[in-house]
Amino acid sequence: MELVRFIVVLYMFINTYAHPMWYQHNLFLVNTTSSPEILRCPPKCSCSYCLVSYNGTDVRYRHQVDCSRRKLTQIPDSNQLPTDAEIYFLQNNSIIELPNNSFRTTPNLTILDLSYNLLKSESIDRYAFKGLDKLQQLKLDGNQFTVLKGRWCQFLPSVEILSFQKCLIESVSRDVLDGCKNLKQIDFFDNDLNKIPDCHQNRKLKSINLKQNRVNYFLVKNLPTTIENIDLSMNWLHDLKHVSLENFAQHLKYFNLANNNFGNSRFIIEHLFNGSNVIEVLMLDNNNLYAIYKTWLIYFVMLTYFSISNSSISIIHEQSFVNCINLRFIDLSGNKITSLAPKLFQGLENLNSVYLQGNIITRLPEQAFYGSGLLENIIMADNNLTTINENVGLQKLKNLKQLDIQSNPWLCNCDLVWFRHWVNNTSVTISNLDALKCRASSNITIHLLKFDADSLHCLSPIISIAIPSCIVLLITITSVVIWYIFRWDFRYLYQRHLLRKQYQRLADGGLPPLDGVNIRFDVYVSYSHEDLDWVIHVLQPKLEGALHNFKLCLDYRDFTAGDTIFNNIIDSVKSSHKTLLIVTKSFIASEWCFFEVEMARTKMFDANEDSILIVLLEDVDVVHMPNFLRMLMQTKTYLKWPDEEEDRAKFWTTLAEVLKTPNAHKDWLINN
Repeated sequence: MELVRFIVVLYMFINTYAHPMWYQHNLFLVNTTSSPEILRCPPKCSCSYCLVSYNGTDVRYRHQVDCSRRKLTQIPDSNQLPTDAEIYFLQNNSIIELPNNSFRTTPNLTILDLSYNLLKSESIDRYAFKGLDKLQQLKLDGNQFTVLKGRWCQFLPSVEILSFQKCLIESVSRDVLDGCKNLKQIDFFDNDLNKIPDCHQNRKLKSINLKQNRVNYFLVKNLPTTIENIDLSMNWLHDLKHVSLENFAQHLKYFNLANNNFGNSRFIIEHLFNGSNVIEVLMLDNNNLYAIYKTWLIYFVMLTYFSISNSSISIIHEQSFVNCINLRFIDLSGNKITSLAPKLFQGLENLNSVYLQGNIITRLPEQAFYGSGLLENIIMADNNLTTINENVGLQKLKNLKQLDIQSNPWLCNCDLVWFRHWVNNTSVTISNLDALKCRASSNITIHLLKFDADSLHCLSPIISIAIPSCIVLLITITSVVIWYIFRWDFRYLYQRHLLRKQYQRLADGGLPPLDGVNIRFDVYVSYSHEDLDWVIHVLQPKLEGALHNFKLCLDYRDFTAGDTIFNNIIDSVKSSHKTLLIVTKSFIASEWCFFEVEMARTKMFDANEDSILIVLLEDVDVVHMPNFLRMLMQTKTYLKWPDEEEDRAKFWTTLAEVLKTPNAHKDWLINN
């Protein structure tokens, strides 16, 4: 009896504390049996049991075979594989062929990664994947297909995710995907395709990534009408005149057409759906569109994120967003906008952030954001603003948290008096306030905070015109001139009195309370999916292992299914104690990583603390970094991933210590 108790205690101890590599010899993990077919492992490879969790609860163990980066030229003998294996990593080798029945002894595989080998369509035999009825994910990135052909899908009835990134694919045969009846996501990022592959038979397909190809025509018939996410950014599209997405209107939510060859005369987006649609994210960045017309977004009622940066926009019709009642994020940065229509942003009740940096805007219209009471972030850096007056209505935006007005030619004159007083009394975070300057005269530039607005004796423009006229009529209308002058003086003093009372009420009211946020994770990990392998196999095991026991928030695992990507990012950043940026070249180039950095930045200002950590996974030129990330790199100490194995223990210890520290006050980041 004592022996039985000892065995049970030993089993519980191993499950809780043992290193995953022990599981390859743990006799209790596979139906309480230990057959040789389960314990075997190919030479040069590692076999282990990884714990699968769901909603924080350990569900079961999965057998994982890792043969990645082993300089293999052929796949291991299938007779050497454990029969209960569910995950099989073969990436980053030199495998040149897949013979028939390559995986006949592993019918339970759900994930198979063959990325970055030397495979070609001709070197994959027809029955290579036979028997993989349970496979859900197949990655073939970085191979050399050129022409993707073969009827592999007939043996992959359960596959949901297929990835062919960076495979030099120029064309896809018509029947390649026909058998993948459960396919939900397919990725052709960075290939040489000139048209959309034929996926119309894949009725469950939800997402297709064709970013960075050579697609020059939108072949609608090749897509199923159930598609929800289409990424056609960085292609050669130039015309949508004869394209109709009317049959996609009830499902398509994410539509990325950034970095194409659209010209304004050929871009008529409202005819794509010819009626209502459910698009939530629309990205048109880096196209030569010149103008935004009021009819473009007339049917985009569900739109929440709209981005059209760096597209040479100089004209925006006043009613462009009038029907976009759910709009939360608008990015109009990097264009040629000189002025904003008075009602452009009015009435957008859900508007959260407006990005207008990098334009040539000279003034903001009166009541520019009237009716947009939830607005939190206004980014107006690098424009031609010289003043912001009271009529703009900043003082009425009770939820405003961040205002970025850097790199504008402010003038220290009477027009800036109201704004200078508002700066003293507001709780809004004004980016880099200490460095803001204004020009008092042609040769004198002073810091905005040193501008003494009360030292100016400002008269209204009408009085400035009236005084010379009164001098000419000095004798005949002396009494009228005196009355006229004092009338406006009295009005000026009265308005100034009311304004000071308003400032006093704001000062007495104190800072507005911040909404409470439930912290569910120790750290949110922001990374490029090209670095997913390092995150899964290096970072995650180290930080979530028994030694450190951190709870990471990882997109592939913790994002809420069915919600939009950017909503998941917002919620995850707010629900995490810290945000860890894994900086690489691909991270800098990623639009979603940029979005994650912006959300971390917003949290910094919301919570009034610095919760951002940086790990430099590879050398990156700071010139290519976004401004905020460059500023962080220059003002914060960051961790660099060591090249030498012996230095990595210190790296993990340091990272763990930093993750355990309380968040610094954000003023430390700004002032240092």
